[in-house]
Amino acid sequence: MHWDDIQSIDLGVGMNNSMVLKVAVRPGAVSYRERWRHPFSRRRGVIDVDPSALGVDGTLLWLALRLYRLEPSTREELRGDRVPGRLLDPREAVATTPQHVSAPVLSVFSPEGAIR
Repeated sequence: MHWDDIQSIDLGVGMNNSMVLKVAVRPGAVSYRERWRHPFSRRRGVIDVDPSALGVDGTLLWLALRLYRLEPSTREELRGDRVPGRLLDPREAVATTPQHVSAPVLSVFSPEGAIR
């Protein structure tokens, strides 16, 4: 799915009270292809992302996804062969994420090891 087809990225609660990121798809998004899951499931236009299943700190992933969505120039760091430092280092993530991007996230959570 294209970044421009993301409407919002919000916090949700999954099974066992785990953090789930809810990626809402813009209505009419051309790049979004929904996968058939079950005949009784409803089409929601929301993609649930479980950070723990990816082995990534949920707060850092939330910060990064918001940054890449809101500041297109930062997506350049995704082109390399290495995992962006912001997904691994809480201090780097907090220090390099603009206030308008980080405020909604950091008002709810603080990544472990980050200095605010």
